[in-house]
Amino acid sequence: LVKLLRKKYKISIAQGQAEFKDKIFRIAHMGAIDKDDLIICFSFLEKSLEELGYKNFEKGISSKIIQETPDV
Repeated sequence: LVKLLRKKYKISIAQGQAEFKDKIFRIAHMGAIDKDDLIICFSFLEKSLEELGYKNFEKGISSKIIQETPDV
């Protein structure tokens, strides 16, 4: 997932460390981000998961949740 997002979509995420390697990933940012940035990131995350064979999620749900979340 980490390699696919970086190579195909130019999005860098980090894999978990130590006992969490290959079990979790981390998303961080440098500088200011907005909802559009989050929607792009999570849309490509969903697309990558689907490309890797994961099907047990509602496609587009992350964008829907981000759009429904009030600005902080």
